[in-house]
Amino acid sequence: MAVDVDIERVVKLALKAGADEAEAYRVFARGSSATLEGGVIKHADFIELEALGIRVAVGRKVATVGTERVDEAGIREAVEAAVSIAKALREDPNWRGLNDKLATRPAEGFYDRTAAEAGPEDMASIVRECASIVKGFEGAEPVSMGASAGEAVVEVMNSYGGPVSYRSTSATYSLEVKVRSGGEEGVFYDSTFSRGVKGLKAEDLTRDVVRKAFEYVGGRPVETGVYDLILTPEVAASFIDVMLVSPLSALSVQEGRSPLAGRVGEAVLSKAVTLTDVGTDPKLLGCRPFDDEGFPTTTRALVKEGILLDYVYDTYTARREGRESTGNAWRPSYSRPPVPSVNHLRLEPGDSSPEEMIAETRRGLLIERTIGEWLSRPVSGLLNATVTHAKLVIDGEVKHPVKGVVVSGNIYSMLGKDLALLGRTVGRVPRRVSSPHLLIKGVRVAGM
Repeated sequence: MAVDVDIERVVKLALKAGADEAEAYRVFARGSSATLEGGVIKHADFIELEALGIRVAVGRKVATVGTERVDEAGIREAVEAAVSIAKALREDPNWRGLNDKLATRPAEGFYDRTAAEAGPEDMASIVRECASIVKGFEGAEPVSMGASAGEAVVEVMNSYGGPVSYRSTSATYSLEVKVRSGGEEGVFYDSTFSRGVKGLKAEDLTRDVVRKAFEYVGGRPVETGVYDLILTPEVAASFIDVMLVSPLSALSVQEGRSPLAGRVGEAVLSKAVTLTDVGTDPKLLGCRPFDDEGFPTTTRALVKEGILLDYVYDTYTARREGRESTGNAWRPSYSRPPVPSVNHLRLEPGDSSPEEMIAETRRGLLIERTIGEWLSRPVSGLLNATVTHAKLVIDGEVKHPVKGVVVSGNIYSMLGKDLALLGRTVGRVPRRVSSPHLLIKGVRVAGM
């Protein structure tokens, strides 16, 4: 059960211990999960976490300490440790104080009782039912499956105001399926996110994954060369996540790690590209009523018609430039200070269908899954990814499945001069980035 932590008292304790400024970040989370591996449900767990992050400033000396001991003794120990550490640190010349404008947006739509009240057996039931669906297809078997659901409460207060709090829920479902047909194997995997259990539509996703696995039986490499690429929303979102989220952070800009530094007002991508940082839509992963400093989130374009408009800021990076936070503070964990990052980055749709993209393609790949793009270099813009699931497209027709090839290119060219078409529907994927289908011309592919 959650402990009734009085974060106002936490802030007062820190100020009494010698802090000039103090901030308390409390998170309570609980949830249930079940997984299936090798045809057996390995575990069905109920987890619960309550933790406190304490950030203090003594002059311009700043320290953050986290604790899961939220009784009186644990809180006092963490507060005293934070103040003691801060006093021993060097001054940060860029420190300009904590957020002094704590507020929140309306929180409707972030909470669903079906996720909050789900137990381990509910998750195991989803896994069992979906496993039986897979086995109902001749030649198909589940490789792995997992379902989880839970709720979280976030509360923030500092020496300037608060507390502000919100309650949210989430549910996830993922699976990988292997099939055999004609003496060959095919594999496919997918996952989904929703605020409630019913929104997962796990049975529908299961059937779709099995069908996809059969489509990829007998995949083989293609010759090395230049191909047009049709990226599904899942792949496009992954590429954007890896290559553009960090460069759009004000911290990356200020530390010289962003190729977008100093380019506000310039054309950095195709005129067809508008990238929106969405902070307030409860259907999207990453959205919330306020950020991890208690600053209200918002929705605004970062790139509009190819022109870079702005970066994302927390209070620290904003005040380095004499401006206000944009509501994009994210804590890597409760025991670490926040850094600026997108809430949910959405590539706005165009007006083409996947079928139209295929018809436009003379020699290309329809790419549905990749791995390894996370090893790319966002500082230079150079993207490399191994294609695990794709289909060869020749003269507007989809041919055989393809696997084991590598695509490489510069993300600013791929989403710039080489971007030919954008899909008319933004796919919902379980990450903090979403995108429509994309048709990109003339990308280097390394095959056999």
